[in-house]
Amino acid sequence: MTPTGNRLIDTIIYVAGSAIAFNVILPICAVILKALGLM
Repeated sequence: MTPTGNRLIDTIIYVAGSAIAFNVILPICAVILKALGLM
């Protein structure tokens, strides 16, 4: 992610990126924990 110089746009990009990463990482972690629990 490159800073645009516009703080508002940077913030929106950061928040959106964090939300996307959270929505990707959380299910993966849930699957891993479920798999470990079944072992």
